[in-house]
Amino acid sequence: MKNKKLLLWIALLVMAIIPIYAQQYDSEKDFQIDWDTKVEGGVIITRYIGSKKEVRIPPSIQNNPVTGIRESAFWHNSNITRVIIPNSVTSIGNRAFSNCESLTSVTIGNGVTSIGNGAFYSCKSLTSVTIGNSVTSIGDEAFSNCGSLTNITIPNGVTSIGNMVFSNCTGLTGIIIPDSVTSMGGGAFSYCNKLTSVIIGKGITSLNLFITWNGHYGSFQNCTSLTSVTIGNGVTIIGDNAFFNCTNLTNVIIPDSVTSIWSEAFASSGLTSITIPDSVTSVGSSAFKCGLTSVTFQGTIAQRGYWSSEGISSEAFPGDLGEKYYAADGGPGTYTRFPGGEVWKKTQSVSQPAASQQTTTQTASATSSQGTTQKLVAGTSGLWYELIETNNEKYYAVVKGTVGIGDVVIPASYNNLPVRLIDNSAFSGRSDLTSITIPDSVTSIGSSAFSGCYNLNITWYYNPALTNHNFRNYLKNVIISASVTSIENSAFAYCTNLTSVTIPASVTSIGDYAFASSGLTGVTIPASVTSIGSSAFSGCNNLNITWYYNPALTNHNFRNYLKNVIISASVTSIENSAFAYCTNLTSVTIPASVTSIGDYAFASSGLTGVTIPASVTSIGDYAFASSGLTGVTIPANVTSIGDSAFAYCTSLTSVTFQGNIDSDKFNNKAFNELGDLRAKYLKGGIGTYTRPKGKTTWTRQKG
Repeated sequence: MKNKKLLLWIALLVMAIIPIYAQQYDSEKDFQIDWDTKVEGGVIITRYIGSKKEVRIPPSIQNNPVTGIRESAFWHNSNITRVIIPNSVTSIGNRAFSNCESLTSVTIGNGVTSIGNGAFYSCKSLTSVTIGNSVTSIGDEAFSNCGSLTNITIPNGVTSIGNMVFSNCTGLTGIIIPDSVTSMGGGAFSYCNKLTSVIIGKGITSLNLFITWNGHYGSFQNCTSLTSVTIGNGVTIIGDNAFFNCTNLTNVIIPDSVTSIWSEAFASSGLTSITIPDSVTSVGSSAFKCGLTSVTFQGTIAQRGYWSSEGISSEAFPGDLGEKYYAADGGPGTYTRFPGGEVWKKTQSVSQPAASQQTTTQTASATSSQGTTQKLVAGTSGLWYELIETNNEKYYAVVKGTVGIGDVVIPASYNNLPVRLIDNSAFSGRSDLTSITIPDSVTSIGSSAFSGCYNLNITWYYNPALTNHNFRNYLKNVIISASVTSIENSAFAYCTNLTSVTIPASVTSIGDYAFASSGLTGVTIPASVTSIGSSAFSGCNNLNITWYYNPALTNHNFRNYLKNVIISASVTSIENSAFAYCTNLTSVTIPASVTSIGDYAFASSGLTGVTIPASVTSIGDYAFASSGLTGVTIPANVTSIGDSAFAYCTSLTSVTFQGNIDSDKFNNKAFNELGDLRAKYLKGGIGTYTRPKGKTTWTRQKG
């Protein structure tokens, strides 16, 4: 008897000394609360009084759901480094976490719908933010001055982002504003001086200015590293200072939805050429006061009256361009000047073959002012080519497609020379076209090449060298050859009609925003992929991913889309947190080579069933915690089950044990919150145990 008591005291002492891995939620005593006046029965956190660095906010306190975080609840807390906000929370108050200078990681649950003004303002160490997919509004300055933040995904459900929301995020390198956003405050991304890539969704109608007591802030003002901007075709107003002092921005396509370009919109930018679409009716003062040497006007802009804001301001462009445009021989066309010069000259655009020269024979030819242009019949549509000669290469450009019904296949070569270019407006207005295939020989596509092709679907043989692929709206199928090893940043972002892509086993990396906000519904990621960039699949709301699991891929930023997992026979262990929070995961194939399942491996996943092979000997802490499992079989070779391995699996009603597990290797919280299963097994041994859903009493089945 004395020996038994001694052993008990030793066990308790060991448990007190050895740190427990991690509890799911923090103690209720760490939080001060009050009733939530907006949610019946809910409570809000008014102050955090705990001392932990990693804070896991409980979903309920005193049996009342935690529904909100009050303003300034964590304000100026310099101790916390990580915060996990549960799905029960619906709102984060103003300045809730502002000036938490040690905070590096935040996970915002899927219940949150609004993030308050300045919620994470000046969290200077913040590097990782996961925003739940229920958020609809992000307040003014919510993440302003978070200098360590390098990427963030704005979920597709967000409709409003506030003034200066990400201003002075000096580490941010790329951003995609999804189509769902219809309102973006002024100065939203101003002074993000490492921002290189921006995609603006078609829900935004204006890029606004924000005026404060200490200055004026345009949407992307002083983003001095910005080189790539895609402006959605919903934008009608490019506001004051929108791209002011974006010194590395040398090229931008203004969509034909834009009607007004306001003062200093592109002033002091790096633009050297610009095309003003015929939809534009006004250009404000100093809008293009920069180093432009070529400007193309596609339409007629009425002359500005004395009291009118319409027309072109006399100071909109450097030099005498405004005067030349309104001269008798001015109007639509391309105007050029010498760098730094004051005098502009109107030049002729490339002439196209006359209709009378277009024949239906493959050998027909016509001569343009640019060289010899030849026609090739492809399906029922003809192509006109122009021979281009540079110091390095001779190649052909497709300059025109004749009118006809059917499909167009652009060949990879013509007359034994590669086809490299699809020229400006080459297929513009071709509403008769239904499909075009673009070969991987093409490395450049001109502006408006496919504008007005309303019925067009494009199949593209992917070539990473084609970076100005101005055909996202038409891209339906992508074929990636086995020679490709990486998919570039933003390669297929906002390809809303894209339904099919095949990633070959040669690909090892998928870049930032590669498929963001595309129309993909399914994609298979091969085991060769070892790196997936930030927000690679963000905004793909209907996407299901099949992944050939590779433990080397640790930054798999696609948990929300993962549906099927296939694990190869070379894998011996499933890593910690490998599939945690994969809420859409329904199927996983675990081979007989696997011997261990790591901590949190499938925690909070959508799995409803899984077959654990007989080779598995250990199941880690929280391995299946909070998952959707309804039943599970523990094979005979399993000798240890970790802390909370199946805890909080509220749908779990059947467990079969095929072998014997020592009590000291069967953690007493393995089935936490699920009743007396452990006790019943230790008494009853091998067999199947069941319970009615929601009940805590388990019964061993006969047989």
